[in-house]
Amino acid sequence: MRSNQLYSVLKVQAKQFMGALAHLKIRLRYPYALPSEIGKALGLALEDNLLFPSLLTTLSNLQKPCSLSRFMARRQAEHCFCKASRCERFTTSSLYSFRFNEGWVEFELQFDEEDKLRRLFLIHNEITDQDRLEIPLK
Repeated sequence: MRSNQLYSVLKVQAKQFMGALAHLKIRLRYPYALPSEIGKALGLALEDNLLFPSLLTTLSNLQKPCSLSRFMARRQAEHCFCKASRCERFTTSSLYSFRFNEGWVEFELQFDEEDKLRRLFLIHNEITDQDRLEIPLK
């Protein structure tokens, strides 16, 4: 009976160790921000083990994020990006930045005069020939 209990405890500890090791590997790849933090802001399920080029491809081909919608209140839209590494608020826009080893991934939220969300842009130097890519809102 005792050997079964010891085996169960060791098995649980081994799982915990493997989980911690996997988390360390992800944190070595992404020491500043995680893809899941961007996914949470946009209402998407993005895995942290996603490679950076795949992350950019996913974001570039994004069709209508789940957590943001046109005419959403500014406070509510900005709250979605609370995990960003850096945020800057302006009169009619906000810029939320996530830091990666490959550069900053930025989201610009543009608002109308009533502080309702009108447009969302993705900014990274590897995304397009343009300076930013518009993400359609639902």
